[in-house]
Amino acid sequence: MNVFGVAKGSGLGRPLRLAFICSSSSSRFFARSPAAPLKSRYSSTLTSLASVSTSNQASKQTKTQKVRAFATLHEQILMKSVDSVIVDLAVDDSLTWMPQPKFDQEFRHAKCGSTEAELLEGISKVDPFSLVEDELKKMNSNIKDLLGSDHPVLSTVANYFFSQEGGKKIRPVLVILFARAANAHVLAEKRLAAQADLDARKKLKELKQAKNMETNDIDISDTINVEPEKEPLVESRQLRLAEITEMIHTASLLHDDVIDVADTRRGVKSVNQLFGNKLAILAGDFLLARASVCLARLRSLEVVEVLSTVIEHLVKGEVMQMKSDMKGPEAFEYYLRKNYYKTGSLIANSVLASTMLGNHSEEVQEIAFEYGEAIGQAFQLVDDALDFEGSLQSLGKPALNDLKLGFATAPVLFAQDDFPHLKVMIERKFSLPGDIDEAAEYVQNSKSITQTRELAMAYIERAINAAKRLHPSPERDALIHLALKIVNRSC
Repeated sequence: MNVFGVAKGSGLGRPLRLAFICSSSSSRFFARSPAAPLKSRYSSTLTSLASVSTSNQASKQTKTQKVRAFATLHEQILMKSVDSVIVDLAVDDSLTWMPQPKFDQEFRHAKCGSTEAELLEGISKVDPFSLVEDELKKMNSNIKDLLGSDHPVLSTVANYFFSQEGGKKIRPVLVILFARAANAHVLAEKRLAAQADLDARKKLKELKQAKNMETNDIDISDTINVEPEKEPLVESRQLRLAEITEMIHTASLLHDDVIDVADTRRGVKSVNQLFGNKLAILAGDFLLARASVCLARLRSLEVVEVLSTVIEHLVKGEVMQMKSDMKGPEAFEYYLRKNYYKTGSLIANSVLASTMLGNHSEEVQEIAFEYGEAIGQAFQLVDDALDFEGSLQSLGKPALNDLKLGFATAPVLFAQDDFPHLKVMIERKFSLPGDIDEAAEYVQNSKSITQTRELAMAYIERAINAAKRLHPSPERDALIHLALKIVNRSC
């Protein structure tokens, strides 16, 4: 079976090869036939040339059709391969112990029920990036050390993005902040439990004293000695997880840029433009390999399973995006599912993994996943809106890039409600001349960008409500502010 899913010996591609062999054999025959009379050889050659000449016009007329037919066949073969992966998406075990995302078709019309001021009520003002500034400064150098120098060429290519100052580093920031917030939550729980125990003993002593009973056996000394500075706010394994998350994310960018034939990334030349496709792919594989080794060294089977599933999801999401020809109401659900696989899964499951490494309760793990999943969906929705609002300078990549690649994102899916002609353009993946400009005009003349941002804000509200289930702490409040920064960003 070859890469297009064609069985060896099926004959596809054989006629062209046989034609070439016959052609070359014929030319050798004419060149090596001294026994044949000169006139006979010339007349045979002339006859052959005349035959070719008379058939050239017919060949030219059918050449385009043949090319199109071959392209169609190639696409059909590719789609069969894609379909086999799509079928596999339905095989995911919904009973697995890992939290599962929810895709509600009606949620596409959801809007945030609170103002930003209401969401921030009772939340302290804190800069999320300032809280993790020290960890972020060390992260790039730590990753460079993890990549090593055993393979100078691969290390140079893989380190390219980590040498740049650009990049939001949202994922490691989320991992570190949630690890701290969850650890602070546990400390608060311990203090509350200790206080409740002390109050209960005091009340029991008062009751016994009222009945003139012996109370020497009741110790009411203050035993609440759980201080934040005596407990690490973030463990070393959780910090390493943040680095692994960034390595996986960067590897996916290297591969995506090859698939999308990207020229820029984060405002600089993409790796595939600088070093070529082969090295870009190998560097991405190298990053994933090193990330996998670091992951295994965390000595947590559950975390290994979660992050391995993330890598699988990244591939599935890319395949779903290649197909993306769903029609009707299910198209938006398909789009949200693809967003989860490509973007949300890494955020949700890396945040979840940080709570696993902290040995937190199932409730805290559920909060982590719910927060991360909502952040991931909102992040991608805003990204898709910015594709119509931004520029190369603001985005670090060309605007309207999704349309150029034939992808229908939320703004287009919303706009087709007002402009039904978009459905035809979506089906042909904006492949005809003028499709991209016309689709962009439809989007600009509709409320679809506003609808996309409203849906993103609804997800942010969901994330903030999840975070508020944790006990108050600077880190928890930073998670809330970071959620709002994500939805309000302009690049």
